Amino acid sequence: MKFRRSSVALLLALACAPAQLPRSTQPIDLVIATTTDVHGRITAWDYYANQPETIRGLTRVATVVDSVRAANPGRVILLDAGDLLQGNPLAYVAAKGSTSRVNPIIAAMNAMRYDASAIGNHEYNYGVPYLDTAVRQATFPFLSANTYRVDSAGVHAYRPWTIIDRGGIKVGVVGATTPGVTLWDAENIRGRLRFGDIVPAVKQAVQEARAAGADIV
Repeated sequence: MKFRRSSVALLLALACAPAQLPRSTQPIDLVIATTTDVHGRITAWDYYANQPETIRGLTRVATVVDSVRAANPGRVILLDAGDLLQGNPLAYVAAKGSTSRVNPIIAAMNAMRYDASAIGNHEYNYGVPYLDTAVRQATFPFLSANTYRVDSAGVHAYRPWTIIDRGGIKVGVVGATTPGVTLWDAENIRGRLRFGDIVPAVKQAVQEARAAGADIV
């Protein structure tokens, strides 16, 4: 199941050629649910028009996810393709508020039990420290296989992949971020991060996930 297609950040789930699945007497159906471009929309409210928003918001997504999980117990993987932390007045107030409190967007996603999220380009709009705080607060991993610390050659700034176990199947999930960040948020990342080509970075991450035991990636 897919709520929307990713248009900015790259999130690969079950997209690469699968390794052989473990032998079983019965097939297992896994449900992959994804969101993208949340842009601070926790509740279904349009802060600009000061009225309800009828088609978006994590509160609406949560009810769908609850239903999908109830219909497919233990077989649902919930992912996000990035662009979470910026985009509406709520996200702005959260960015300017105290860092001692859990980011409300992250708190909502923690409550929904997301399994992983790719890091989108808009995650950098309020600076790397703000993103790093959100990453620490999340109960799920933020992924970007092509983002590196500038002071350490080849060292990933964030986790490139993760493995999620569902129904005895180990699913490798790889995330990546558009290198356009180097243009759009040049001042925010200068001296902190560098971004590599997505394709070779994802290939390497897939190999690492498989080597770590992923049955499919």
